[in-house]
Amino acid sequence: RVQRSLFELVDLVGTFDKPRYVDYDSDLCVHSRSEKIGCTRCIDNCPNVAIASNGDGVSIDNYICGGCGQCASLCPTGAVTYAVPGPAVDFERLRILLSRYLAAGGTAPMLLVYDHAGEEILSAIGRFGRGLPANVLPYSINEVTAAGLDLLLLAAAYGAEATLILCPRRQTDALGGLQSQIEIAETILKGMSVGVGRAFILDEVDPDIIETKLFEIAASRTKGLAFEAAKFLPLGGKRDRMWLALDHLQKNAVGAPSPIALPTGAPFGAVSVNVEGCTLCLACVSACPTGALLDNPERPQLSFLERACVQCGLCRTTCPESVITLEPRIDFGESTRAPRMLNEEEPFECVRCGKPFGVRSSVEHMVDKLRDHSMFANDDNALDRIRMCADCRVAAQFDTNQPLALGPRPRPRTTDDYLRSDGEED
Repeated sequence: RVQRSLFELVDLVGTFDKPRYVDYDSDLCVHSRSEKIGCTRCIDNCPNVAIASNGDGVSIDNYICGGCGQCASLCPTGAVTYAVPGPAVDFERLRILLSRYLAAGGTAPMLLVYDHAGEEILSAIGRFGRGLPANVLPYSINEVTAAGLDLLLLAAAYGAEATLILCPRRQTDALGGLQSQIEIAETILKGMSVGVGRAFILDEVDPDIIETKLFEIAASRTKGLAFEAAKFLPLGGKRDRMWLALDHLQKNAVGAPSPIALPTGAPFGAVSVNVEGCTLCLACVSACPTGALLDNPERPQLSFLERACVQCGLCRTTCPESVITLEPRIDFGESTRAPRMLNEEEPFECVRCGKPFGVRSSVEHMVDKLRDHSMFANDDNALDRIRMCADCRVAAQFDTNQPLALGPRPRPRTTDDYLRSDGEED
């Protein structure tokens, strides 16, 4: 019987469909540059180990991927996006849901985010309990762990008094990414004085307990919005959507905008440079994948555009002097919209033609270091070549008396020489 069953298994050959849960854009990925590792958020949090480093980017094995969406939730640039059904569809549904509720006269809406695991619980609450409170709006997505900072901020901007995420039967380690995003969102909203407790997780399994909590939360939040809900369309990439929401919330924030310190791992922040140790080699500019660090082709300058920084850490890893530190924060000041100077020095001018070609402090430091070297000792011309640009250095090398000479050139040997040597032998 066992043998017959095994032979029958051979004929059970067919196909099956598996969704491609995430899309990946390598051009936006900030994982690595020049074999230096930067962002590893998706790799560190993938529960199925479906993501691996692959050169400057990552590779996602869609056959192993279980579709939890934590990679898309944590990605700071939107290089990984959840594709079931996709951010354009999900966030447009969110906008319509909240705007229609408020337009109909509803107040203090609370968004209840759930997935397939929460459907049975909500069904049981509706069939056997009191149902949902009037101001709790159910909002379904494919996986609740795919909810990221963009969803939390957009929900607040569109008028949600709170965002409740229903996560029954979830392991604690599977919620690490979602909890970190909630912590960042709460820190931002608290710093803007928009409110606290605007997003949290409901990880209960008992429908009665969840129903009781929902009614308790709904009863404690009846004041409604203190500002007008946003009406913008959720267009653009992930960072575009987040900044649309943040700018709207900041306009309605209490008090003047000031930097808000954020937890480690936040996709916003600043970069500080120890000017005394910086040589303006600009390796950090070459490594920065988002264009947050900028140079000036005319002068030795290093500037920083804070709004473009995603805190990937590639600049810190690449810096040969280790003088760069990251500062997770968010600043709504106008200064963050334009580059600001981090370090600047006078250019060194070629002692022969006067063309600027390097940083003055670096060239002078190099001359001091090599002054006592055997190759440069007692030779001022050799030291001067260090102070020259590339073109003048080559010209000066050949201005000296036969710098590459290996001795006098031998006279060509002629027939007379051969005859003379033969006569001498005789």
